[in-house]
Amino acid sequence: MFGLFYKHSYSFYLPSQLIEDIFNSHNELTSKFITLFFSSQLNNLQEKQIDINRITDFLFHINIKFKTEGELNSFKKFIDKFKELLPPWKVFPNLFQGSPRWNQGFEEDYCIKYWIPFWKNLSEKQKNDYRIKYKCPDDWKNWLDENNNVL
Repeated sequence: MFGLFYKHSYSFYLPSQLIEDIFNSHNELTSKFITLFFSSQLNNLQEKQIDINRITDFLFHINIKFKTEGELNSFKKFIDKFKELLPPWKVFPNLFQGSPRWNQGFEEDYCIKYWIPFWKNLSEKQKNDYRIKYKCPDDWKNWLDENNNVL
């Protein structure tokens, strides 16, 4: 009877490569297609196990529930292959560091807890390539340069 309950969960923001893969497969990025993608990757995943919160056009917060620790660990191995996150200037186009929303809600959660740690792990070359790839605006480039010692 207790096997019916979900005892474990994993929350994350959809990595950029998965956003691209899902969009390229369906020509849109919706909760429906995200669910279909994860259902195809995880054989036993049911729709009721996945909660998707669309934050912006390019930012989705996902929570997936699992019955066993083995299922959770298997998923972590799968999702850990996708490290790259979209930059804040892409997912929050009207946000700039220091704006009133910078340290509130999903903006804070994404930027401070997820994106900055991702950024810190990049080499200088990777950071430069990333800025070019995502067309880093001058305001953000200046802020990143000014705060390079703490980032």
